[in-house]
Amino acid sequence: MKYTKGLIKSLQGYVVGKGIERGFKDQTNQERLLFLTEELGELIKACRKALNTHTDIKRKDGDVGEEIADILIELLWAAHGLGIDVEEEFIKKEAKNNKRVWKRN
Repeated sequence: MKYTKGLIKSLQGYVVGKGIERGFKDQTNQERLLFLTEELGELIKACRKALNTHTDIKRKDGDVGEEIADILIELLWAAHGLGIDVEEEFIKKEAKNNKRVWKRN
């Protein structure tokens, strides 16, 4: 399978534009990372509920897919604040991953 270059860069550009439009331009990197961490916690809660583990039955937690989307948004926004081109890093990492041999023990 081959990656189509430009997809992640386009998505990151969209997220950055929306972040600025929504008034988050002045967010510090620490704030961006806190938002990302918060969204990770929300995903874990949603997964616990979806997996039918012990949860507060009165609490209305988010949908797993929605929380994953939130994490992607926050991750791309945080990467922008840190000056990281996610697509460039993804391509470099996949080049390394493609040289590895994967096997279940």
